[in-house]
Amino acid sequence: MNEIVGLSPAIVRVKRSARKIARSDEDCLIIGEAGVGKAQLATIIHRLSRRREYPFIRIFPAEFYGSNNGKNGELTQILDRAIEAAAGGTLAIFDVEDFPDQQKFQLQELLHGSNGYQKVWQGRARPRIISTSKLNPQKVLDDGAISTKLYFKLNRLTLEIPALRSRKQDIPYLYHQFIRNSAKAQGISLNGYSLSDELYDGLMLYNWPGNVKEFKNCIRTLVVTAEQGRVNPEVLPFLNHRDPLKMFAEKSLPEAVQIVENYLLKKALSRFEGNQTKAAQHLQISEASLRYKLKKYVIDNK
Repeated sequence: MNEIVGLSPAIVRVKRSARKIARSDEDCLIIGEAGVGKAQLATIIHRLSRRREYPFIRIFPAEFYGSNNGKNGELTQILDRAIEAAAGGTLAIFDVEDFPDQQKFQLQELLHGSNGYQKVWQGRARPRIISTSKLNPQKVLDDGAISTKLYFKLNRLTLEIPALRSRKQDIPYLYHQFIRNSAKAQGISLNGYSLSDELYDGLMLYNWPGNVKEFKNCIRTLVVTAEQGRVNPEVLPFLNHRDPLKMFAEKSLPEAVQIVENYLLKKALSRFEGNQTKAAQHLQISEASLRYKLKKYVIDNK
């Protein structure tokens, strides 16, 4: 479980729940956005389970959409072979909402024990099903991506992994783990692994739509493009969008307010060609207040 990096309350709850789920033998549905680590967690649950000495078979939607897999019979055989190979162990079904309808029906029959599937694992236990979905439960049912019957068979136990943006306090831990691992994998020597203020601010402000997977790719980019043993944050595209408020970091509050007011007053007067009534209305202040501020900041309204 140490492979899941982070100490935030959200990820600690995930780890605690995953340990308990691993001790169970129930089928499980892992929910979370793309890149949060659903496949990693499915693997860990299997390795901690009583089935760990038996096969762990993974199957992805892409296996059913190849150019050579056009016929229903061939598609059915793909899943049948995976089910047979996983007998006694765990069958991991990734992004189940993207499976073809026929294979969703196959899964339903498997979970129901109908259509001869009990013969497939004769003498061994039915594979434990750990499935994953990028969709939250309500969206799954609203969109009809998975039938209600199949959904409630898959999620006898449910585990949701939070998005990285909702557990940003884990980012420094992820940074140190990934940068060390990436430097070692790339054979690159870095002069320390400290997280600079500039890089820290950029990583914390970014929203991480690709979650941990995107974060890991960014750290790999930093390592590969490092110069003279030092990473360069400028190579990350989202860090080129400077923090618009950074210029105020070293200023007092009165100084910052003066700069902003001065800027907005000049913009409003320019926009309305010096018309103080319209400028005041736009700024949502009285004309008397506007005149006072023009005098205060020595703004010439000609």
